[in-house]
Amino acid sequence: MKHGIGVQVWPDGAKYEGMWVKGKASGKGKMTHNDGDTYYGEWKDDNAHGYGVYIHFKTGSKYEGYW
Repeated sequence: MKHGIGVQVWPDGAKYEGMWVKGKASGKGKMTHNDGDTYYGEWKDDNAHGYGVYIHFKTGSKYEGYW
């Protein structure tokens, strides 16, 4: 079971780097999707939760705030 700081890479190229708690992304982390979109911020139970920044790779648009 993943617990602590670590990295997971999926077969499609998506990657999560950050904190894990009981096998789920929880705490601070960065998710890079296979299309280049990136979310950096707080996670809880494998979901964006709390403050974070989401950047769309193709358009450069950005959301910064609470999830």
